Amino acid sequence: MVGKINVTLSEEVAEELDRLSKEIGIKKSKLIEKALIFYFNHLDLKIAEERLKKLESGETYTIPAEKVYEELGLV
Repeated sequence: MVGKINVTLSEEVAEELDRLSKEIGIKKSKLIEKALIFYFNHLDLKIAEERLKKLESGETYTIPAEKVYEELGLV
C-alpha cells in the first residue's frame, strides 16, 4: 500500500532535497521516505533510552508476562 501526503518545505530544504535527489539518482519521494525511516529509528532509540532510564530510576516498573497471562486467564 502506498500512502500519499502533501508537505510544505522551506525553500532551502526543497532545494537541498532536489540537489541530493539528482546527485544520488533517486526520486525525491524515495529520499524523503529513507530520511523519515532513519529519523523514526533514531526516535525509537531515544524513546527506548528514556524508558530504560525511568525503569532504572524506579519511576516505572515492569510486570512479568506470567502475571499478565494469569490475570487474562491465559494460563
